[in-house]
Amino acid sequence: NGMRNRGQIKSENTFAVNGLSHSVALTKSCITLNGRQMTIPQAVAVRKPAIMLVAFGINGIAYMSNSGFMEDYEELIDKLQAASPDSILIIQAILPVSTAYVQKDSRFANDKIDRYNEQLLDLAEEKGAYFLNTAEVMKNAENALDAAYDSGDGLHFSTEAGEVILDYILTHPVTA
Repeated sequence: NGMRNRGQIKSENTFAVNGLSHSVALTKSCITLNGRQMTIPQAVAVRKPAIMLVAFGINGIAYMSNSGFMEDYEELIDKLQAASPDSILIIQAILPVSTAYVQKDSRFANDKIDRYNEQLLDLAEEKGAYFLNTAEVMKNAENALDAAYDSGDGLHFSTEAGEVILDYILTHPVTA
């Protein structure tokens, strides 16, 4: 959403809502398309994009169990693939948080994020989707969000981070 708001990606190509988790995205009508409110899977069914990049996760790891997190992520992927079966689907890694953020709230530990990313990689392989490990370029030597990419709160990202993510996407192309 931040990348859209900064003009780094086009608004019409983005279905994003601040604070939305993948589990809520399944049922919340949060996208306005063709004058109608709809869920993200419903909007995908209308748009039928050539490529879908799914970037969820950080808003779920703090309050969901591991099994609940993965079950809901799998359901989201299933619904997106059913809504647009010819789309290439990419699951983006959950991005790291700063060391200071983890000290404030240990539920967001970066080693936990890494474990969830391993499971998302497995899910992508199981569903015939791709996994894009953008997290690897966002980390410092301590496996935390690099200060250059921190907007100041340890969780949200700077403009520079958006550029690095876009560069990673463009240098790691997925083709059918």
